[in-house]
Amino acid sequence: MEKIMNDISNLKKSLPDMDHTFMIDVEGQLLKTRYQGSFSCKIPNIRTQAMIAKHKAMLNGGFVDRLGMGTKNLHHMISYLRYTLTDMPKWWKDADLGYDLFDINVVEEVYAKVLAFEKNWVTLVWGPETPETPEAEPEKAE
Repeated sequence: MEKIMNDISNLKKSLPDMDHTFMIDVEGQLLKTRYQGSFSCKIPNIRTQAMIAKHKAMLNGGFVDRLGMGTKNLHHMISYLRYTLTDMPKWWKDADLGYDLFDINVVEEVYAKVLAFEKNWVTLVWGPETPETPEAEPEKAE
């Protein structure tokens, strides 16, 4: 058992950095406001993935069959960012972590940067034969 625990400890030390900082500079499509700032994010562990799923379910309010795909995707992105962003600009915090913005393209930009980091991280861990990571992807129309 001790050997297994040592192997797990050493595994975490050998993994690529699980934290990432990035900048955005984007103009909102609706309000034409320029959004700039530095964000930090982390690779979500099992607990974080569960929190994301619970928050998404709360936002969907039990009406997942009646919500449009755009709303379900927004809820996915907002939930995902709520639990993977570890540092963000004041304007993002003041906008209920993106949910109170009018410009969805700003949320999409931040989400895309987080996903790009995660996909790169998974490639560094697994190499070119990277397994699919469907949890991070928004829902698709059936």
